[in-house]
Amino acid sequence: MTSLHTLFISGRVLAGAIVCVGMLTTATAQEPHPTFDAASVKISTADTNQLVETDKGIARPAYKPFRYTPGHVTCTLPLISIIAQAYGLKIWQIAGPEWLYDGAYEIAAAMPADATHEQTLGMLRSLLDDRFEMKAHNEMRDVAVFELTSAKSSVRLTESADSDVYELINNATDIRAKKMTMQRLADWLNNRVDRPVIDRTGLAGTYNIDFKWTPEYTETNVKATDFGLLKAMEADLGLKLTPTKSSQPILVVDQARKLPSEN
Repeated sequence: MTSLHTLFISGRVLAGAIVCVGMLTTATAQEPHPTFDAASVKISTADTNQLVETDKGIARPAYKPFRYTPGHVTCTLPLISIIAQAYGLKIWQIAGPEWLYDGAYEIAAAMPADATHEQTLGMLRSLLDDRFEMKAHNEMRDVAVFELTSAKSSVRLTESADSDVYELINNATDIRAKKMTMQRLADWLNNRVDRPVIDRTGLAGTYNIDFKWTPEYTETNVKATDFGLLKAMEADLGLKLTPTKSSQPILVVDQARKLPSEN
């Protein structure tokens, strides 16, 4: 996989797209899904190679995350992100042609104003079936992951008070969080390393976290994994990431059109 694709998987260039882990569902054209009342799908002419540095990492101004308003949904994203949104998956849970990461597609769709989020995702799946002729299947694959682990004798975490509410404030050099579970921490780390993070700490509580670090990257143009963060997390919190492989459910895209069918 090229460094550009590593950059996509790191998550920072896809900031704002709602891509949460979900149960894999069978991606077949035979499944009945609701459809949009109308949908425009165009290849974006914006420069998707332009990068800008923000306080939360690298971003691509050409990308516009999914935006939902009553009766409408819009986005400008690569097809990999649209698939992830439609199926409620992380980017790493999808396998397919390399071009899925390339360019961007502008989507503007209309739907009933009272459509639920689940119905809207079903409409996105129909759009993928109809306009991109996407076909996919599910399978288990061994993938490279980081396991978030802890040495229980040296864990230095402050347990949250009952009165605390969940809060997360972070930038490129520090994090302040309240009521943070280890699963939430693993999800946050997914945006700062080049592979998925799986919680294996065995810690079931919630914690308040506040620490700083000096960013350190081996690939300064890509910034796939912030090793400075990993070192500080182990030194300050007693938590570490261990590289390994894990069998995970993957959505495999067998077929999709680069050029969507006409509006």
